[in-house]
Amino acid sequence: MERYRRTERLTWEEMAKAAGVGRQTLNNLRDSKESPRLRTVHKIAAAIGMDQEKAEALAGIEPVEPVEEETEAAPEATGDPAVDARSAIMRDPRLNDRSRKLMLDVFDAIAARFDDPAPPQPAADDNRGHRRAS
Repeated sequence: MERYRRTERLTWEEMAKAAGVGRQTLNNLRDSKESPRLRTVHKIAAAIGMDQEKAEALAGIEPVEPVEEETEAAPEATGDPAVDARSAIMRDPRLNDRSRKLMLDVFDAIAARFDDPAPPQPAADDNRGHRRAS
């Protein structure tokens, strides 16, 4: 960032405006006061004409392996909502591999809670407005 800013003779404020991020965000990133968010890294990379993967590496963001589509039956054929949801996530052209993996991880975590035969029960009320363990 600093090299680009100096080469282009930009102030930090001009650099922030070009990247579409706040000046304080750039200051915090420059001074290592906050971890960079992927979206911010991509905005800065686009502003300075850097490849996103290179920018991610420079920012210390580890690459995510591409998610392979499962070879299950077509969701229309199964009628299983879980397969339908996973398939929709895999086919959504708006998602990149990182977003797709995150969405699948969240979906799997939520689905696992529904598969749990004994979800935790809230504490019972003792008729005085106090909760007691069940």
